[in-house]
Amino acid sequence: MLLLLAEIHNEQQGPANALPLVNQVRARVGLSPLDESISQFQCRLAIENERRFEFAFENQRWFDLVRTNRAQDVVKNQIFNLDWSSHYGGYVPALRPDPNNIIE
Repeated sequence: MLLLLAEIHNEQQGPANALPLVNQVRARVGLSPLDESISQFQCRLAIENERRFEFAFENQRWFDLVRTNRAQDVVKNQIFNLDWSSHYGGYVPALRPDPNNIIE
């Protein structure tokens, strides 16, 4: 709930109101607080990242990415820009994923 509330505060009032909530979650597990001079966009990504780790193996990531309209960018990056690219590059051209047609 704290991370969802942080998301709302970040979008409506900016990161100054969201970061105390994010840092409360981070402090619970012994992580250092986030820098308070980050932009709204950076805070949005930080909250997304916190949710990614906080809810690992709870099947929340996909729905967060869809809800924030970032699913297509993140999936394309995972497949074509990270270490996976060498794996997919080994496919014959007919089976190679099309970067323009990964997610419709």
